[in-house]
Amino acid sequence: MSFLGWILVIFTAFLAVSANVFLRLILQNKHVLSSFSNLFTLFTNLNFYLGFICYAMAMVVWMKILSSEPLSVAYPLLVCISFVFVTISASFLFKETFGAYKIIGLIIILSGITIMSLEK
Repeated sequence: MSFLGWILVIFTAFLAVSANVFLRLILQNKHVLSSFSNLFTLFTNLNFYLGFICYAMAMVVWMKILSSEPLSVAYPLLVCISFVFVTISASFLFKETFGAYKIIGLIIILSGITIMSLEK
């Protein structure tokens, strides 16, 4: 995988995770999805649009990656990096636990994906 491919995959993961964080911020109010009428409040929330924009940008960058990098390497790398970004974001922003098992799991996943990406 090329250096540019790595950078683009990291950027795509960042965008996709950012989109999820924006949507999660909306859903901290548990009543947002409690009724059909509350769904309309999503359309008045800036985080909804920021999440949508991040997802759209991630899709465009991902299409660039798919045009130039091997899918069998790029996709696992995207998922792996996303795991890392989500775990760290959730820990800092939403006070979710970040213990030894998560750290060990992330290290194992990162190691495996790195080894896979070295194959030419």
